[in-house]
Formats: sequence, structure tokens, C-alpha cells
Amino acid sequence: MSLTDQIQNYVETLVEEKIYEKLGADADMDTMIDIACVALNQLPARYIRYAVDLVFYMQPEERQKLFDDVEASVSEAIAYVENHKRQA
Repeated sequence: MSLTDQIQNYVETLVEEKIYEKLGADADMDTMIDIACVALNQLPARYIRYAVDLVFYMQPEERQKLFDDVEASVSEAIAYVENHKRQA
């Protein structure tokens, strides 16, 4: 087991949740993956071992800013991916 098996980027979880919220569970998986990549490349990583770590160490204002940044990044990523879809 490596050290990185014990940590996660919390922002990945937030982005995934926001994508499902906006597109629904029936959306095309390839499109959702593209959106996640675009959104995550716009956001700083927030590594945690346990979710409680994030709640304990972040101020409410900082946590709200993170949620707002995720919302904006996912919305921008959806628009970007939709505007750059390959024509089959």
C-alpha cells in the first residue's frame, strides 16, 4: 500500500457531484469525463485523508468559496465541452 492510497483530492468528489447534479446520471460518460477533466484543471487540489479533515480545517467562508468555484468551473467546462464536441 502506498501513501497515495490513503489520500484523496476532495475537489474531485465535488466536481463529480456537481456534474451529476447538472447533467443527470444518464448523461454520456465520455462527455462527463471530458467535463471533469476541464473543470479539475481549473481548480486547485484539496487533498484529504478523511472528509472530516476538510470540515475541521476550513473556515465556512473558505468552504463556500470552494463550492462556488466548483460550480463556476463545472458550468464553464460544460459550455466548453459542448462547444468543442467532435462531429462524428
